[in-house]
Amino acid sequence: MTAATAGPVEEFATGLRTTRVRRTPDGRHEWWHGPGTGRHDPPAAPLAPAVPAHTAGARLVVPRPVEGGLAYLADGP
Repeated sequence: MTAATAGPVEEFATGLRTTRVRRTPDGRHEWWHGPGTGRHDPPAAPLAPAVPAHTAGARLVVPRPVEGGLAYLADGP
């Protein structure tokens, strides 16, 4: 995985979740989800008991724990 560069491209939050989108050095984007102001525990990794063989327009991305939240790599913001 590639580390995100400085400063978010986008950042928004609710009481339960904070989301930050940052550019990575290779031109991709890292989406980070962490706890919002009304929540103190980090989000848990989603469980996927079955993944369809093909879903048009979607790509499975497994998160990794980063800075008290979960980070995903994506091709765009």
